[in-house]
Amino acid sequence: MARQQRDRTAGRRRRWAVRLLGALVLVGLALSGSGSVRQPDLATASFADPVPPTNVSAVGSDRALTVSWTAPASESFVSGYDVFLDNDIKASPAGTSAVITGLVNGHTYTVTVRTRTALLGSTGEGSTRSTPVTGTPRDSVAPAPPTGVTATAGNMWATVTWTPNSADPDADGYRVLRDGTPVTGLLAGRATASWTDTAVVGDRTYGYTVQTHDTSGNWSAASSPVASARPTDLTPPATPTGLVATAGDTRVVLSWTANTESDLAAYVVHRDGVEVARVTTGTSWTDTGVANDTTYAYRLAAVDRHGNLSAASAPAVSARPTDLTPPATPTGLVAVARDGAVELYWAANPEPDLQRYVVHRDGVEVARVAGTGWTDTGVVNDTTYAYRLAAVDGHGNASAFSDPAVTARPTDQTAPATPTGLVAVARDGAVELRWAANTEPDLHRYVVHRDGAEVVRVTGTSWTDTGLANDTTYAYRLAAVDGHANVSPTSDPAVTARPTDQTPPAAPTGLVATARDGSVELAWQANAEADVDRYVLYRDGVEVARVAGTSRVDTGLVNGSTYAYRVQAVDRHGNASALSDPAVTARPTDQTPPAAPTGLVATARDGSVELAWQANAEADVDRYVLYRDGVEVARVAGTGWTDAGVVNGTTYGYRVQAVDRHANASPTSDPAVTARPFDQVAPTAPAGVTVTAGDRRALLRWTANGEPDVTAYRVLAEDGGTLATATAPATQVTVTGLVNGTERRLRVVAVDTSGNASSPSAEVAVTPVATGVPAEGAAQSGGVAASADGRFVVVGTSARWEESDTNTAYELHLLDRAAGTARRIAPLPASATGSSDPTNAAAPAVSDDGRYVALATTAALRPEDTNRLADVYRLDTRSGTWELVSVPARGSVHPSVAGTVLQTGAAVHATSPTVVLSGSGDLVLFYSARPDLVPGDTNGVVDVFAKTLSTGAVTRVSTSATGGDLPRAATGPALAVTPDGRFALFPATSSSGPVVLYRKTLSGPGAGQALVVSAVPVGGRPVEYGVHRDAGDVALSDDGRHVALVTAAKVTTSTPTASWPTGLAYRVDTTTGAVTPLGNGQTAVWEHRVELDPTGRYAFFATAAAQVPGDGNGHTDHLRRDLGTGALTLVTADAAGRATNGPTGSVTPAEYGRLMAVDGDRVLVTTSQALTASDTNRLRDLYAKDLADGTVTVPRG
Repeated sequence: MARQQRDRTAGRRRRWAVRLLGALVLVGLALSGSGSVRQPDLATASFADPVPPTNVSAVGSDRALTVSWTAPASESFVSGYDVFLDNDIKASPAGTSAVITGLVNGHTYTVTVRTRTALLGSTGEGSTRSTPVTGTPRDSVAPAPPTGVTATAGNMWATVTWTPNSADPDADGYRVLRDGTPVTGLLAGRATASWTDTAVVGDRTYGYTVQTHDTSGNWSAASSPVASARPTDLTPPATPTGLVATAGDTRVVLSWTANTESDLAAYVVHRDGVEVARVTTGTSWTDTGVANDTTYAYRLAAVDRHGNLSAASAPAVSARPTDLTPPATPTGLVAVARDGAVELYWAANPEPDLQRYVVHRDGVEVARVAGTGWTDTGVVNDTTYAYRLAAVDGHGNASAFSDPAVTARPTDQTAPATPTGLVAVARDGAVELRWAANTEPDLHRYVVHRDGAEVVRVTGTSWTDTGLANDTTYAYRLAAVDGHANVSPTSDPAVTARPTDQTPPAAPTGLVATARDGSVELAWQANAEADVDRYVLYRDGVEVARVAGTSRVDTGLVNGSTYAYRVQAVDRHGNASALSDPAVTARPTDQTPPAAPTGLVATARDGSVELAWQANAEADVDRYVLYRDGVEVARVAGTGWTDAGVVNGTTYGYRVQAVDRHANASPTSDPAVTARPFDQVAPTAPAGVTVTAGDRRALLRWTANGEPDVTAYRVLAEDGGTLATATAPATQVTVTGLVNGTERRLRVVAVDTSGNASSPSAEVAVTPVATGVPAEGAAQSGGVAASADGRFVVVGTSARWEESDTNTAYELHLLDRAAGTARRIAPLPASATGSSDPTNAAAPAVSDDGRYVALATTAALRPEDTNRLADVYRLDTRSGTWELVSVPARGSVHPSVAGTVLQTGAAVHATSPTVVLSGSGDLVLFYSARPDLVPGDTNGVVDVFAKTLSTGAVTRVSTSATGGDLPRAATGPALAVTPDGRFALFPATSSSGPVVLYRKTLSGPGAGQALVVSAVPVGGRPVEYGVHRDAGDVALSDDGRHVALVTAAKVTTSTPTASWPTGLAYRVDTTTGAVTPLGNGQTAVWEHRVELDPTGRYAFFATAAAQVPGDGNGHTDHLRRDLGTGALTLVTADAAGRATNGPTGSVTPAEYGRLMAVDGDRVLVTTSQALTASDTNRLRDLYAKDLADGTVTVPRG
């Protein structure tokens, strides 16, 4: 390396020396004036190397490259160029091109060129080389095809071989064609000579050719001729498995598991190593070419359709066929009964291999016998046995049993022994005989002989011979007989006996003892014996008398003592009967009854009768018996008793009877005394009393008392006087004749059928007011709200309902209908006019106790509200403070996003965002697009939010059950919440679907569930339909079950996705899914402004359609549908129920109004219809109406 560096350095020094010399020559020429010297000449004659050529190119041709370049412009004295291929000089032309031949086609060469100069004798020193370029010689002539092409078929493959191309030096590879189509890429390598095709199908002939490829990319023609190959399957099937051999009679049944190969042709069966069968179908075969009692070994192989044979199964399975043919059934069976045995005989079977006979007694094998006879000694006498016989050969094959069975009954044939121990005992007209029992188990009876003659057959060991003559001697002998009638000899010697009378009479019967005063009368039935001589009486076990007859009076007894009596009969021979049993008792007693009681008095009480009487004079009176209406009701020791088992308002008759200690009862007192108990308990005070002011009147309502006997309710004035009376079961009454503007404090009492009056109810205050509607109307702008009981109403008017109100502006007022008061919730200054104030034009909501009012306004009701955008506020009417609602917990207003929003639309007539309150006023619901009310709200759309003011917690309502986004965005202003705050109702829509109605469960069971209630089942799946979304187009029952809505969808038809021309009102039962129209079936005029009573049974809606008879005003009316009975009632009718005349001209939103249902009958309604004759302003006014009686009142005039 060091030497090369020295050589290069030395070369450069030589070139510098030459250039220096040349430069000096040029300078000399210039100075002598013998020539002109150019600046480039001086540059060339510098110490630097010559400049290399530029724009070098190399163009390939057949085994050659044409190299050209551009001469350097800054060089003089150029003598030529050197052309390098792969660092070797291949040419040194004087010009700017060179053709270099003898190259290898397809090989890429690196080409560079350098400049040579001639100075002071053509030194030939060159410059550095040009920038390298490449060039590749290309042959345009195709190479020769390969020769010697062959194709060899294999097991699903074919190998193609050929002789490599040696004629073309630039040949660099080959490709194979199958049936004229290339199947390989370039098989690189000139010496490559084979390729195996594995993508072939068996049993198909393929033609193969090969092409040569050269380095210039030329392909030769395909080789010729075509080499053919036919691959085939050479893989044998798997060895069969599951071979089972089952031996039979001169046969073996083989079975096995089927192979899975698709080309299986047969199974080859080998017996003892020799093929015996090929089975082409199925997986079983029966070998019938076998001999019994020889063991055979079987193997199985599988063969496919190409003849490939699997290995034979291993190990071999063995089977030994054997004789399975049973002998013939034996014949000639005979059974002969013996004593304790049965002898059997039969004919011999003819089979030469017969081994034995099997005897069955009563179906059970009892013997195996080689011969043709056998005695069965295992039997019991007097039992019938059935015998059958089967034959068994040497292979264990058993014949069928002989049939029918033959029977035999062995029996005893031995007489018993002579009885011993015979004893005869004389009795009265009889002789008792006893003897020792025989020991034979089959003894049946004994035969008694009297005086040589048989008199009886006895099964026991004793017998009494009756009917004999006393004082006569009789001789007895005894014989034994067994069950088979075998008789023993009679006993010897005979035994004798002489009977005599020894029988006492029977115990007397029918003994009756009747107690008397100081004595007992006794009587009994006479005995039947003819020789009875007398009867003996016993008192308390001691004989007290002997009587010939059948009665006696036992005197001298003590009253009150109990005596026990028995009687005995005695005959003439002195035989005494047993005492009568059981003993009969008697207790002599006083039998004089007391006198009838006197002085009975009955005093009626509340639910009872007090009874009192004079005591009897008898010393032994034990008790008194009370009778009510002839029926005993009590037994009393004293002289007074209270009957509590009576009903008020019923008259009862009483008598009393005295009973002494001996149960002697006096006559009952006479005459009966009567009493009529009555209610003396006042009813409970009426509860739930409310009062509604009217014009010189007040309507009081209360909750019905639970007592069934309440007949009336009275309204009491301050001094206790009665102002009005209502007959039960009525729970309301109107007090008239009051003075408008004067407060009255009223109470209600309940009165029952007995005239008992309850304590007064809690006091209610009311100030009657004039009934005329204000000339300015009410609820002209914004909205109206009422508490659940209708006592508190928030409504707007420009009338001056408050004394301090001196302006003419439209302002919201909180009415207390019970107190008759009205107060402004956002008072305006005296100079205010019109209805443009955003707070007073808002749609309010009010809590059930009237304390809280919520609304949306752009006014800054709090100092921190600086955005001048719509926000939700809640007013505490007790403290007069406003609280911001539409802010995050512990947050403030958004600087650029309103806290609430009114989503307008073609069918939306609301002019203020909707806000709703729970009954407590603690939960506020509203629409908002604020993204920061709750963490994680990133959907960028309007949502429904709920805020709990007591905690400040904000909840996003319009979410899925898991808290995620709904597939639709909440779209108001329609919004509702149940009084308990458990359920909320809101519409939502998406870009591709209808506005649907969701019911969201906020708390309690199912909390979080978002249920689409605007859906009906079609074909087993729910189909959603669109709803209207204006304020007042949805409503909820208090329990959240029933929903009222407005939709144009044909929801009660078979095509619920089709539409009517306008929206109609319906009630949906979310439990059953039932959808019920509220209107009368008309489909041309809009029905809207829906409402439900707390139970959901009564539904209300507004429409300009004439839906009841007589309604022809052509303007908006409110109607009630009773979903229980189906009745449709016009609400905006006068007190007589007649349709009224309201606005004139075309129907406009100004007349729509709003209805609020306190219950199914009592409503508050704003309407342009004149419900009273004095209403002539043709403006929207606020009315209270009771549909039960048609009463119409104006809450504030």
